[in-house]
Formats: sequence, structure tokens, C-alpha cells
Amino acid sequence: MDAARASGVNPQAVAARLRAGGYRVTRQRLAVFDALAELRGHRGVDEIADALRERGESLPVTSVYNAVEALEAVGLVSIAHRGPPRALYEVAGRGHDHFICRVCGTILDVDAPTSRRMRPPLPGAVVDDVEITYRGVCAACATS
Repeated sequence: MDAARASGVNPQAVAARLRAGGYRVTRQRLAVFDALAELRGHRGVDEIADALRERGESLPVTSVYNAVEALEAVGLVSIAHRGPPRALYEVAGRGHDHFICRVCGTILDVDAPTSRRMRPPLPGAVVDDVEITYRGVCAACATS
């Protein structure tokens, strides 16, 4: 898990987070996390599966989906909701929002305010997370 270490996440911490979340620590989950850390940025499940294949670790796409789902559930991976046809994943780090260009599809990280006033959407609801996705035209596409 050299790539995970380079991403600032200790491999033992990955295992501990999985266990604390009630998940088994499997070779597949660790390999998916490591591949995603190595790839950096926002990546689709097919890209993760291809990276694993290139390393000689072939996993069915379904196994990659299951692994990113477990990693997301314990806060090690975050998702950028690009919209159909696919979601993109990244190693979780500092809290941030996303900007998605409608022309070229580029996804950019946008710094999130350090504190957001969260108004419960329903009486009695408790909000513990907010995800904001900005959509529009990036500077490169706007000038071309």
C-alpha cells in the first residue's frame, strides 16, 4: 500500500477504519483503496479495475463496486456525483465541493466553507453532511 501511504493514509488506518465500520479487511478492499490513491483525482470504477488489472490484480467490476461502497461507508473514499452514466470516486481528504463542466466533463475540487449553516430539510431531521456540486462551463471551455 505504498500509494495509500503517499496519500497520507496509513495502511493500518485503512484496516482500522474498515473494522470500526463493521467491515472485514479484505485484500480486494485494500487493493482498491491503494489503486485509487495511486490514480489520484476522480476515477470511475472501470478505471480502478483497469489499474488493478495492469498491476496483475484482476478483480471483477462488481467486486470493485463493492469495495468502493465499503470504503465510502467508512469515510475513506468520497464520491463525486457526476450524474449518469457513472459516479467518480476519490480518496477522501479535506472536505470540498465539486464543479463539473457541462462541456468537457472536467471535475474540479472547490474549497468548502469551514463551517456551513445546515438547516434540517425536515422537522426533527439531523444533518451531518452536505454535498454541493456546481455545474456550468469551466474557464477553458468558456474561452474557447
